[in-house]
Amino acid sequence: MYNYLSKPGQNLVDIAMQHYGSAEAVVELCIDNNLNIGQDITAGLSLLINEENIINKRLVTYYKNNNLTVASE
Repeated sequence: MYNYLSKPGQNLVDIAMQHYGSAEAVVELCIDNNLNIGQDITAGLSLLINEENIINKRLVTYYKNNNLTVASE
């Protein structure tokens, strides 16, 4: 597990995609961080990321290796 600080323009689905490789992981992200699905977040929010919940390792590795941040805005 590690902490991640949300970036400007990110929502919970963006973060789930970037760190778990799937939008479906937003449920686990919310459970681990006591958040509601669809909740607005602000830049700099510290979120706990559980690497054991990664769904698509290939996609997560791609984002990481290319220094990409997923952000909807």
